[in-house]
Amino acid sequence: MWVVGYGSTLSIGSLAQTDRSFANSPLLPVRIEGWERLFCVPSKTWGGKVLGVRTAPSPSWFNGVLIHVPDEAALERFDRREGNYERVQLPSEAVNPYYQLEDREQERVRQEPIYLYVPREERVSFDGSLSMGYLRVCASGAHNFGDDFFWEFLETTLLGAGPNALAAVRGLPKFREVLQLYLG
Repeated sequence: MWVVGYGSTLSIGSLAQTDRSFANSPLLPVRIEGWERLFCVPSKTWGGKVLGVRTAPSPSWFNGVLIHVPDEAALERFDRREGNYERVQLPSEAVNPYYQLEDREQERVRQEPIYLYVPREERVSFDGSLSMGYLRVCASGAHNFGDDFFWEFLETTLLGAGPNALAAVRGLPKFREVLQLYLG
């Protein structure tokens, strides 16, 4: 089984808090087609909004990593971690690795279930500010996969939208612009 990591689960340290064994799990950089990532889930733990995903028309996509989950018990630990989210299974054709996998690994990715955690509808909100601590964890985790992955993370992460602006997604500012504001 695989789980798509796209926010704090890009960070090995954050991932290891769920289960230490995940720190040694294979992490495969991928693009997820037909979805977009945005700040839309208020979190008391992080003190601001954190990332979620939602379906979006093509050519929408975001980058993340596939995390190998060895058994149902480990998947249940993910479920507990992601309590504000629902686990949904992705079709394998929505998942595109960053680089050519060996045949055996490609077969595993295509045959084993791939899960994505999607915010529960009642938890989605575009009010409030994003969590800068969470943002640092995510950006740091993304940077561990290289400069190209890091910049694509920034370019495919939307800040969110007002409650009436969901249809205006294409006009939203991108995360990179906010990063430049905060970093000067």
